Amino acid sequence: MNRIGEKTERKTVPMPKVDNLRWTKDGKILAASLRGSSYSLFRDCAGLKSGSCGQAFAVVEIDPGTLFWKELVHNEGSPMGLVTSAVKIGNRIYMGTAYGDRIAYKDLPR
Repeated sequence: MNRIGEKTERKTVPMPKVDNLRWTKDGKILAASLRGSSYSLFRDCAGLKSGSCGQAFAVVEIDPGTLFWKELVHNEGSPMGLVTSAVKIGNRIYMGTAYGDRIAYKDLPR
C-alpha cells in the first residue's frame, strides 16, 4: 500500500546486503550495500574503536521508476570500509561507517 492506503504493485531490486536507503533530490534512491561475508564483518570489524574496517561495500543509485541501478562507489579495504549510510549532495557522495572513526566522500563525474 502507498501512503494513502491504496493497493500498489510490489517490485524488488536484486541487490546484495542493502543496509540503508536514502532519497536523493532528483528522486533516486541511494543504497549502501555490504559486499563481504558476515563472518569477515565480525572478524575484521566488531569491536573496532579507531581506524578503518576493511569490509567491502558499494553505494548504488536506484531509479524507482525503472528499478535500474548503477554502482556509484565501490571499495575494498582502507581507507574506508563497511559503509552503512550515504548521502548525495551535488556531485559528491558522503559515506559513514558502522565501525571505526571514518567519514569519506567521493566526487562523482559531472
